[in-house]
Amino acid sequence: MTFYPPGHNIQTNVQYERVIAMGRVLYLKFLGARAIQEAKNNGLRSGKPLVVLDRDLVIDCDDKAWACGVRPGDTLRQAMISSPACRVLKVSGPGGESLGDILDILAKVSPYVEPAADQSGVFVDIPLDADPAEILDSLDGLYSKVFAGVSSSKLISRAACDLFMREYLERGKVSSGNTKWGFLRQENRRLSRSDRPQEEDQVSVRVMAVIDGGKERTFISGAPVDCLWMAPPEILSTLRSLGLKKVKDLREVSTSALVERTGDWAVLVKRWAAGEERSRVQALYPPPTLTKEVSFVEPVQLQKELFYGALKELAADLIEKGLGFKTIRLSMAGDFKTLSGNSSVERKFVRPVSSFEVMRVAVDSMLEGILKDISSSGPALSGFSVNLADIVPVQAKPSPLFNTEPVAKPKDIPVALRLALFGLEDKFGDGVVTWGEKDTGGERFNPEIMRREKMLSIWDPMRLQVSEQLPEPASVGGVADV
Repeated sequence: MTFYPPGHNIQTNVQYERVIAMGRVLYLKFLGARAIQEAKNNGLRSGKPLVVLDRDLVIDCDDKAWACGVRPGDTLRQAMISSPACRVLKVSGPGGESLGDILDILAKVSPYVEPAADQSGVFVDIPLDADPAEILDSLDGLYSKVFAGVSSSKLISRAACDLFMREYLERGKVSSGNTKWGFLRQENRRLSRSDRPQEEDQVSVRVMAVIDGGKERTFISGAPVDCLWMAPPEILSTLRSLGLKKVKDLREVSTSALVERTGDWAVLVKRWAAGEERSRVQALYPPPTLTKEVSFVEPVQLQKELFYGALKELAADLIEKGLGFKTIRLSMAGDFKTLSGNSSVERKFVRPVSSFEVMRVAVDSMLEGILKDISSSGPALSGFSVNLADIVPVQAKPSPLFNTEPVAKPKDIPVALRLALFGLEDKFGDGVVTWGEKDTGGERFNPEIMRREKMLSIWDPMRLQVSEQLPEPASVGGVADV
């Protein structure tokens, strides 16, 4: 039961500062964005094709240079052959400021915007109900081509983006349509230049891959091992040297076997191969905060129960949005003085929390400290505020305490039987033994006994022949035909 003073004696005010319910990760990779930004920063007109060069390699170009055949990764000589009239702009370093205009727009969509380490793309944590196409619409004119991947994790979003960007660069298009893991779409858009009507309209390309929730494992199965981009290059090189080309090939290798070649990375690589990755997008600017203010028309006596109603509302809001906080600050105003002179107190948590019980225990502890610090008896409270800071998205699925693989029922064939099967296949050829399960009049018998009798009848002439009737044990299992 929530305790509050009479209804006419309370006024509440909730302030939301950039608090958004997050749920999916959008990864964007641009072509032409840096060329457009550099041309703007240097005051260059778009009359000639523009090529951005770093260490004698093309790192970006505008749509005119692209139409002439210039591609990122070309040398200066190759670029000049493709576009002799192109303008070359030499830069140094990744140039994070080249995405300045794009980051400013994305920061209005979500507080969680994280440029990639190599500055080639950007992660955005977006709400579940947000339309990625509308976000891309707000970026029109700031790029020539954009490749987008949307999923529930950073690993899958970037893997999808890199995979289909590579396909587009090789084929000039991607295979659009619905798939078993979501959908893939390519859209060519013609943007009119209202500021320069005398110039030709700009044509932008948009490629978007959306992976439905729960389909991450399905998508990553057929992807190449290189899509596990979170692993260091030397680990990916080791996996390729082992003959593992696809992620699904990696799943068939046990963790213990991988440890011998990749060390401690084996556990993470196996988890990523299963589509499990829980890192979150970091905030581009200071983390968001949530503040709830309560004021009383007339001062009331300070009691712990006064704060419970506000805490319950904050907890319900956090749980609904899938958020948690690490810092809680309690500030009070009234006709009282503390010995230390502080009327506010703060408590920090190691991990994000959002439950009412945790908040109640923390506030009770803070109030006990304040009550001991108050010099007057019977303090009168005229209002208070609860501020939650360091707000981050929290995982709906609890993370395991230890890095353990899910326990599954053993599917391996018994050792003795495996040796016998290999002997049969070596003698009579591959495919001579069919493993399966077969009903026999409502009863099933153990395939190991059936196989052993058949195999021994081949190797031992004194045993009964295969064509003779074998006893059927009353055990449960499957049957294999030889």
